[in-house]
Amino acid sequence: MLCTVILSAGLVIRFAPEAAGSGMPHLKAVLRRCRTFRWLRVLIVKFISMIIGSAGGLALGREGPSVHMGGAIGQGLAIIWPGRRKLDGSVLLAAGGGAGLAAAFNAPLAGLTFVLEELERSCGSLEFFVAGVACLMSDMVCRVLLGQHPSFHFVISGAPPLNLLAAFLPLGILSAILGSLFTRILLSSQKLTTLAFRPMLVWWTLLAALVTLVAWFTPELLDGGQSFINQMLADKQMTLQTAALFFVIRFVLTIGSASSGAAGGIFMPILVLGALLGWGVGVATQLNHPRQSRGLINVSPSKGPIRESPKGDKLF
Repeated sequence: MLCTVILSAGLVIRFAPEAAGSGMPHLKAVLRRCRTFRWLRVLIVKFISMIIGSAGGLALGREGPSVHMGGAIGQGLAIIWPGRRKLDGSVLLAAGGGAGLAAAFNAPLAGLTFVLEELERSCGSLEFFVAGVACLMSDMVCRVLLGQHPSFHFVISGAPPLNLLAAFLPLGILSAILGSLFTRILLSSQKLTTLAFRPMLVWWTLLAALVTLVAWFTPELLDGGQSFINQMLADKQMTLQTAALFFVIRFVLTIGSASSGAAGGIFMPILVLGALLGWGVGVATQLNHPRQSRGLINVSPSKGPIRESPKGDKLF
């Protein structure tokens, strides 16, 4: 495990430091002409680092890196494409980033919106057409290779009673507080990548030990977390104490993975934290107000909450 962390993070730090993390800030800086883009180096290093980190179980997602690598491909095409017309390189760069976003979520409109946001006033009819083609083609290829399934699979059993809407108030407050805490700790911990090799090696050793412990006891908490969220939406059953423990583990693991210097995003890991927080608030609501939540969530003392549809079919 330690070798995996060292290879994933060391490769980035040694050959392409701008490839660390999701790469979104670097891509935005390039679009604003504040940074240069070594597109081929970033593309290769980021891809290899992501593969190694994912195989090692680091709690990092692929969404941000997909945008970064898409932008790298767009930058490369703007440089090497023969006989190209006068087209601003930032257009292909933004179009590549939008295509990467469309590939990550099977959402071409989201990728096109990203291009419109980044190009702002520079986005004319030609630029809009280029970005639209890139996003649509990316989405079509992903659907052919990966299927038509959405990222998350869930069944809506019906709208909750109006008196349960008050439960969303503490959920929003807790999300804001914990989200702010997560951001502050993450920004502070990312400064570790500027340390010398020996202190960084100590940090990598601690991270590898944490990943090993999690893999031994709860391996489902490793990697980006998309499969874990789908398990929660399908048939995963947890008590309030288990959800709280999983939240703390993922919170620490995500910050440790993101501050290691390896390539990988935090969007999907943050969704895991949000899902666990929502589950915990839901369980606490059903325990404190069992009558009001009857018909929406059914409490099982041994297995945790089970949702039911109006017909009595178990959803999760």
